[in-house]
Amino acid sequence: MRMSDDKLDFLNFPISEKREYLELLRKQCFEIKSKQLIIGQRIINRLYPIIRNYSIEIQGEENIPGDTNVLFVVNHSNSHDIFTAYEMFSLLDRHGSVMAASGFLSPVITQIFNISNATLLDRRIKKERHQSILSLSSKILNGYDGLIFSEGTWNLHPYLPMHNIHKGASKVSLITQVPIIPTIMEYIEKDELVTSDAQLFSKCIIRFGNPIKINLSDDLSFQSACIKLKMGSMREKIW
Repeated sequence: MRMSDDKLDFLNFPISEKREYLELLRKQCFEIKSKQLIIGQRIINRLYPIIRNYSIEIQGEENIPGDTNVLFVVNHSNSHDIFTAYEMFSLLDRHGSVMAASGFLSPVITQIFNISNATLLDRRIKKERHQSILSLSSKILNGYDGLIFSEGTWNLHPYLPMHNIHKGASKVSLITQVPIIPTIMEYIEKDELVTSDAQLFSKCIIRFGNPIKINLSDDLSFQSACIKLKMGSMREKIW
């Protein structure tokens, strides 16, 4: 079998070799032992509702399977998203790990995320991107939900609902064999003038779509593009 490197780019492998490769990756993920705690998640759940000035409205919770953990794939629009994601886990009574870019976080926020079971990575380093996929997969295989902001950066476009979706989410879903839950976080702005970003929003709508299963037969770029279209449609309906 062609296993000369640790890359996940196996799109040209025959199906039998893809299955074998994914099985090896699953074994590797089971061997990764996370030393992170979840006390930070409790801190966020208790303190952030006091800090934020917007309510959270959950829609489509019935679309989340109750018999398995899942991978939430979420749009990314502002600095509140990661904190909102951990509040979302609390409201759903689920435990999860959020994949978060660490390159520009303050030391305090980095430490909070470290003890929140977050999966931190520096997107500028290719090896870290690969390792973060295995790390998040290991947590999912050990019973946590996963959450990825798969656009990779904030979408501040005035009318484009979604940037392109990176293939990392599809790779994690293939490794762990859990469904992707397309998720939109849409922040509703207040009508009046405000003096700070903290006062800008009246509420955040979190809407869950139907589960998506990633398969070995179709190209991952194509499947990621389909997720983008699905999430774009979900967000446009909220608009």
